[in-house]
This record gives sequence, structure tokens and C-alpha cells, in this order.
Amino acid sequence: KKIRKFKGQCHFEQDCNLFISQEPGGVITWHRQDDVDTTWETSPGMDHTGEHGLYYLLSIRDLNQDRKSKLVTSQINHIWESCVNLWYHIHGDGILRLYYRRHGRDQLVKTLTDDGKKTWQRVQVEMPPNGYQVVIETEAPAARARDDVYWAIDDVIINTGRCRKP
Repeated sequence: KKIRKFKGQCHFEQDCNLFISQEPGGVITWHRQDDVDTTWETSPGMDHTGEHGLYYLLSIRDLNQDRKSKLVTSQINHIWESCVNLWYHIHGDGILRLYYRRHGRDQLVKTLTDDGKKTWQRVQVEMPPNGYQVVIETEAPAARARDDVYWAIDDVIINTGRCRKP
């Protein structure tokens, strides 16, 4: 019996249909970035491949008063567990959290912070079977004097099955 594989992906080189909403309030805060004339203080300077390419970028200046933003995928309905792979880059003391959402409740899967290396990092997280949404949340500290915090994500890929070691 052949098992049908689910695959969702977003490389950001073209419009991405994987993500359906941004919260709170549906205000657009993430934007596609191509990094012409930027510095490490405002963005990674390139996509995760080290080439000129597009990715999603969020700056602390784009956040609302509660200093949080959520990017949410469409509903992923399948009966198998799956693996979410993505590349991320965090600059400053912001936090990036990955959740799965089921029945309106967010379950924390992974918390990521700036490791000080100023490089793209890859993360893989396993998601449960029987339907969910992936939620990517950013948060900046409330008492922030500097405005050089940013988050970037690239090549989000969701595959059926357990995660394999990179």
C-alpha cells in the first residue's frame, strides 16, 4: 500500500500560500526581504544559502505594543505525524517560539534565541498527527532601549513522517 505524502513548503522566492494569517489583529508585520543595501543590525544580509534570495523578516520596529507577533499556517490535516523544518536567524535578545495549534489552543514545541553567532540556524520539530496549524511567535523584551532586534525565517518545509537528522 502506497502512503500519500503531505508536503507543505515556503521558500519565499514567490508568494507563499502556506501561511494564512498574522496575529494579533491580522496586521501584516512580516515581509519578504531581499537584502539589497542592508547590514547585520537590520537583517541577516542574505538568505540561509548564503546567496541573494528572499526570506521573511520581522523587525522590532514592526511590532505592536505587546511586542509579539504570530505567523500561522493553514490547517494541516493528515493522520500521520510530521516534521517541520525551517531556517531562522535572530539578532538581539528577541525570542522565537514554535507551537502547534489544535482546537484553538497553542502547545509550545520549541523556544529559540540568538546564539550570538550571527548565522542562519536550522531547526526541526515533530508535530502530532490528526491535524494542526504551525504557529511561529516572536517576542521582544518590554523594556528595550535599542531597536536592532530582528527575526528572519527561510525555507519552511513540512513533511509527513518523523524528522530525520540533518
